[in-house]
Amino acid sequence: MISAPIVGSPLAVQEARAQFNRSMRDLGIPAKACGRCFVVKGYAAFNVKSVAVDGRQAKCRACDKVYSERWTLTNPERKRVHRKLRVEVLKERRRNAPPKAAKPGLTDEERRNRQRIASRERVERRAIAKRQREDAIHVPSLELLAAQKAGAQITHRGVVVDYWPRGHVDERPWAVFSEGLVHRYSATECRALWPQTEERS
Repeated sequence: MISAPIVGSPLAVQEARAQFNRSMRDLGIPAKACGRCFVVKGYAAFNVKSVAVDGRQAKCRACDKVYSERWTLTNPERKRVHRKLRVEVLKERRRNAPPKAAKPGLTDEERRNRQRIASRERVERRAIAKRQREDAIHVPSLELLAAQKAGAQITHRGVVVDYWPRGHVDERPWAVFSEGLVHRYSATECRALWPQTEERS
């Protein structure tokens, strides 16, 4: 939440604000007044600054974000230069970084074996998850097939259709018409209509 500067606040004066923040530190209260909106906030609302007396920046995070966005809009060319320099510094750090030491106690063959085992376990976990998803999807098709064998009519949005599963289970049953056209319907959209229900209604 961005706080607007409090007009006429006594903390708007830098000396008064510094004295207030000093008294808060002396009392051991983890809070300070923001240097822009002049609102007293906890240390969690300020970014870390190790060289500061209290270890926090003078502006709160909300005010610092607004300031950074405005600076970026008014200084696009300087922002691009800073970003380019930052990328170059990171590349230089990576080039000068010492090589990572191998894990002690493991040979190259042992490390490759562990990678093969981990890869095999990932494949097995994915296969198990896939079977579980298919079982959860195929349950409606099995119920429709059992209902049709028991004498119920299968309807899709109120229209009676013929239920012909593609395999012994199928998440999308087939509806076959006399003209030879084949249409697919979602099993979750089909309903079983029992003759007893029609007679009672």
